[in-house]
Amino acid sequence: MPRLPKDGPAGGAWQWSRTAQTQRALLDAARQVFTERGFAEASIADIVQRAGSSVGSLYHHFGGKSELFIALWQEHQLAHEEAASQAVAGARKQGVTDPGQLFEAGARAFLQAAGSAATWRCCSPPATRRPGSRCCGASGAGNGSARTTRCCT
Repeated sequence: MPRLPKDGPAGGAWQWSRTAQTQRALLDAARQVFTERGFAEASIADIVQRAGSSVGSLYHHFGGKSELFIALWQEHQLAHEEAASQAVAGARKQGVTDPGQLFEAGARAFLQAAGSAATWRCCSPPATRRPGSRCCGASGAGNGSARTTRCCT
């Protein structure tokens, strides 16, 4: 007979919740570090320190810096897709049935969600950046406020 996981500190729901919290902390920290320093200059040590986690935990959950970046990129893309889906659903609720108009609503929402793509080009690995683009640095007050990275062409 299989053993059922215990609910509480030794396993079960608590453990899965903790895993999700650790993954979220690592993803959030990685996004900040990649944006501030770029992919090439970001170190795993910087990411785990900001996340309040460990190197072993990062490798356990993501496998390494590249895989962590891919997980962030997948989240970014999923947000675009969700924005497009919601826009199409909203247009249908308003009675739009023309496929071209539905496509336009979804495409417009997808592209609006992509407004932060310049940040991704800057913090992404150099091989994936648009040819000739370079990261010009971070802007922000440097006092804990949100920082964004802009690209120059």
